[in-house]
Amino acid sequence: MKALRLFLLVSICLFTNLSIAQNWNNLAKKDLELLSQSFDSIKKNLDSEKEKLNTLKLELNETSDKSDFSKLQNVIKLLKELKGKLDSVYLKQLHFKTYYETKNVSADSLSMYFKHEYTIEANVIENNDSTNPKTYLYFGKDKIIEEKTLFNKERENQIFSEILSAKSESYLGDFIIPQNDQLIYGQLSEKRIKEDTLEKHGVELTKKELKNISKKIKFRFEKIKIELVEGGLNDIKLYVKDEAGNQLLFENRIPVSLLSYTKNSFRNRLSFSLISSNNKETALNREAYIGSYINLADVLLYIPNPGQNYVPDDLTLEFPTKTNGESENTNQAINYKVIQNTSLQNVLELRTYTDFLALFGESANGIVQLEANATFFIAPFNHGNTSIYTLKKITPYVNFSRLDENERFVDLTQQTDGMYNINHSLDIIEKSYLEMGMKLDVLSFKLTKEFPFTTNIFLPINYRIADLKLDELTEKSIYKTFGVGAGIRLEFKKFNNFGFNYSAEITHYESSQFNTIEHLNNVSNFWVFRNEAEIYFFPGESKTQSIFLRFRAFNNSNKGNKEAFYQLQFGYKFSLGISKLKK
Repeated sequence: MKALRLFLLVSICLFTNLSIAQNWNNLAKKDLELLSQSFDSIKKNLDSEKEKLNTLKLELNETSDKSDFSKLQNVIKLLKELKGKLDSVYLKQLHFKTYYETKNVSADSLSMYFKHEYTIEANVIENNDSTNPKTYLYFGKDKIIEEKTLFNKERENQIFSEILSAKSESYLGDFIIPQNDQLIYGQLSEKRIKEDTLEKHGVELTKKELKNISKKIKFRFEKIKIELVEGGLNDIKLYVKDEAGNQLLFENRIPVSLLSYTKNSFRNRLSFSLISSNNKETALNREAYIGSYINLADVLLYIPNPGQNYVPDDLTLEFPTKTNGESENTNQAINYKVIQNTSLQNVLELRTYTDFLALFGESANGIVQLEANATFFIAPFNHGNTSIYTLKKITPYVNFSRLDENERFVDLTQQTDGMYNINHSLDIIEKSYLEMGMKLDVLSFKLTKEFPFTTNIFLPINYRIADLKLDELTEKSIYKTFGVGAGIRLEFKKFNNFGFNYSAEITHYESSQFNTIEHLNNVSNFWVFRNEAEIYFFPGESKTQSIFLRFRAFNNSNKGNKEAFYQLQFGYKFSLGISKLKK
């Protein structure tokens, strides 16, 4: 009897499982066959619209009819909708198959219910709308990637193999340039119009009459080159062609701040400089263009990315870039997305110095010095039509010196009353092993952009710590000094990667308010005149690996005092991490 009951129970279970399995199989067949029918219908419509698109393209090339262009846009819009629906159906059937496989429906059966083979592509519809600019990611000269083809081609993958090594990047904004040969209007300045009128007619125009006269000149866009320095478009060179095919060069006269570009670009002008031609039959008439200008906003737009409108590192840009020898803006305007490395090594500058005089035993200066500094911009905006900046930037820094053990303590002399005096005031500067401070650039300017040097008037503030011991039996004490002063710094460039900096500053040091060491007389306040000359060089285009040669002289400037010390240092700037600078 028990055996019969067990047999019946097993039979019922087997029958139930078979029924459930059959039920899941039927459900899978129903769902997938419905999706297959929907896929067929959408695919048929998609193929039909593609044929319409190709026909309209041919008609548009032959007639350039605006109504045909409108039809083309409607077809492209419909294609995108159909493509989205087709992708959705295909993804849904993949999910269904995965689900029913967990219910023990065989993969072969599922494949029979939905047989279509299809690959979801990023973009299968080519849009030749020349009215909308293409978008490129800009990583450096001739290193650009069209946004819609990201990771789809070998060239893009090669570029990204370099880029992905950087761990921190920011998308700063978009530079937009016109299509090649796009019509651009230049204009003669009011001064030129006034001079021409006076010369030809002997009449001097009033300001009101000048405003009513506008002499426009037609040009064709060719290319633009930009030098971006400390948040400003320092040097802009625009190349255009006139109606005779001559190439003309227009340049800026003053820097253009990137942070305020969207607000002020329409006020900035590029003035005519040169004209050249390869056509022997064309006479060059430079006088015709003297006094002409082109508005910067007509040839270059910069739109900062919200939340990323910061001062970028120095860049040299050239638009349009080329791929396989061909300019990217041949058929339409181009939008370049500027991506920049923001890893720590590009924000924090680390240098290590070795002092030659200390190595040769001629000085007690630090054998090894480690410096760290970072530059932060306050107001990188030039005043009016000048190259003058006020409160442009601030540079906090810290300097640690490894002093020789035998020379690290400040020299002291014990007096008859038992008190100790510091022998030389300048000793607390020379033997300070820790220096913290900042330099505030109060006024920065260049006479004109052509001058190869920049003048900066700055305010130095620093706080120093040195060690001293009253005698062999007492423990060491730290001696603190605070200094505030003023200085001037000249920055010269011979090449882009080779230059010379010279600075001179006078600083007032005070220590009595910061030290209360028993049996020690604090030094009186004193002035220090400091000269510093530095030559720097970095290979290639990367500043992350640089070398420096620096000479510094410190003189006690109190009346009748002849204290001084000198440093001759060889320095090296090194990198943090493994990322690299991308310009």
